[in-house]
Amino acid sequence: MPHLYPLTKEKFMELHREAWENGWTYGPGFDELYDDYLINWVYFVDYLDLLINTCVDNKRPRQYVRSASDVVTMCFDDGQVENIHVPDNYGIFFTNANNPVQKVHLNILIGEAPPFWKGSSNNSDRTYFYNPTHTNSSDWLEVPLKIFVYKATKKLTGTELKLNKLKYLSQKSCVLIDIFPFPIIQDTEIRKKITGEFSSFLEKHFVKKYKNVLEYVYDKKFEKILKESEPKRKHAIAMPLYGSLQITFGPNSRKVMDDLGIFQKGICLKDSLSDVKWKLKDNGRQTFNVIIIKKNKKKETDRYEFIKKLLEIGSIKEEFIYDWLECKTPEIPLLCSENGGLSHDKFLNSVKKNS
Repeated sequence: MPHLYPLTKEKFMELHREAWENGWTYGPGFDELYDDYLINWVYFVDYLDLLINTCVDNKRPRQYVRSASDVVTMCFDDGQVENIHVPDNYGIFFTNANNPVQKVHLNILIGEAPPFWKGSSNNSDRTYFYNPTHTNSSDWLEVPLKIFVYKATKKLTGTELKLNKLKYLSQKSCVLIDIFPFPIIQDTEIRKKITGEFSSFLEKHFVKKYKNVLEYVYDKKFEKILKESEPKRKHAIAMPLYGSLQITFGPNSRKVMDDLGIFQKGICLKDSLSDVKWKLKDNGRQTFNVIIIKKNKKKETDRYEFIKKLLEIGSIKEEFIYDWLECKTPEIPLLCSENGGLSHDKFLNSVKKNS
């Protein structure tokens, strides 16, 4: 049976220091932040176990079975072992392990980072996706619920409602995988600086995490699934605007995603650019502005404004329609809205489909 290992404290702090030196975080890592990471990691694995139990193999044992005191024994890939207290909120879903197994096609959201946290356990605005005790509204939870048409069957509130939503998404094989294991600065100017070093961070951290998650879910079927031409995974980019463009158009970061099979072919938005010649220009700092060529006129624009500029080009009256669930080609939607959050009915490379 495959096993998912959390980052050791040493590795977590090393990655956080690298991010801090690159200007992506407010400061160096601290103990409370790592403790929070471990709790959220357990809930992440709990969710994957629920998805596996519902969609893949209902005979697979859970990785984190609690003792009577809700203690989790965490094993690390270097042999370390640590016991931490994490209430078993997901446990109610594993009492009857006789679910019909379906042919699972994972619907994977690629996120940027866990939500910002000031470091106080008394904060009441926590919104981590997989933590059932974080009950405040978040686009990162509500948008996939709208995509998969969630409707509560009875009046629920608080943790009970959050668990109901998470169970529903697990039945839809929906998984959110963040690139960073810790919060980063929520500021566009900082994101614009996440350029060349960003692809390096993807290679050192995200690639391994992504592959480990797939291997954990599919177990022995993993290698076959990656090699099959018919994709068993659908993806969407679920992060703010500039991060989405960095992933999609940055040559280095895009190559990392291509090698993972996240972008199955072509480039996002290529259908809406059928009569526009364009290319990325390296300005020497790997930020890569966009040059749009229309009727022999060149117009250079920052990639951050690129998608908005598409609407200003005469022959393109609106962005092309994209329906993630009914998509006939393996393109990938960018779920960010123009104001920087996430959107369901009008994200950056889509408009609401007219019925």
